[in-house]
Amino acid sequence: MSMSEDSNQPNLIEGIMVTIFEDWGPVVKFNRTPLTESETFNLAVKGHTTLGDSKLKEIFGPLPIQGRDDLQALAFLFNVQAEDTNDSRIKMFGRPGAFWLIFKSEHKRQILRAAGLIQSYLSMLIADLTHEEQLTDAWLREVNARITNLIAQARIKVYGYIKDKIQEFADDQLIPLAKIIVIADANRGKLYVIQLDPKMSIIAKRHAATLIDNLNRDQYSYKLRKVIIEDPDEANQILQYYKIESVRVPT
Repeated sequence: MSMSEDSNQPNLIEGIMVTIFEDWGPVVKFNRTPLTESETFNLAVKGHTTLGDSKLKEIFGPLPIQGRDDLQALAFLFNVQAEDTNDSRIKMFGRPGAFWLIFKSEHKRQILRAAGLIQSYLSMLIADLTHEEQLTDAWLREVNARITNLIAQARIKVYGYIKDKIQEFADDQLIPLAKIIVIADANRGKLYVIQLDPKMSIIAKRHAATLIDNLNRDQYSYKLRKVIIEDPDEANQILQYYKIESVRVPT
């Protein structure tokens, strides 16, 4: 079923751009972003030059956008077959292309948390993309709608157990003095409960557990599976994965 480009969900993605490297240089095939024609061209030229022969089907970035400190980009590279070319390298290896996901710089941390999801989705999406002719405007509009809905805001939320209460944090804020960090990841269907204070009393743990269960009930209708993490090394891995660098796990 087609997804409308006009979604009521707030989103972290400002839009996508798709570029193809023709024989004479990069060309913008699709643009649903706030960037001007000049800005899109500069990003395409600089991006294709910088990334060059980087590995296909991987996310790269964040990349700066010249003249737009408020915006950044992620790039996802792919190749398509090119019959109509005089470039022997393109004829042999395919014509380079790139999806560009444009987002506000203030959302960098949230976007990086979702990078794995974006990469997996785009890899699946382009599995049957072989020729440049398949990059029709209708198909790209559909991709734009699906990507912007996929990365809907607040699919990943971070909470802290502080002063006997569960407090939600904006993704770009520090998380100070939290005895427990709770990461609600709707993409994975998991509620990570990361114990940071090894000296926390049993009574406090029980109280926190009750509040976390209430959170799962009230906000997620018990759809998230609770995963309790007490091992410091495992906790560090989870925190690093979600780019929560401000929290130190006690050793």
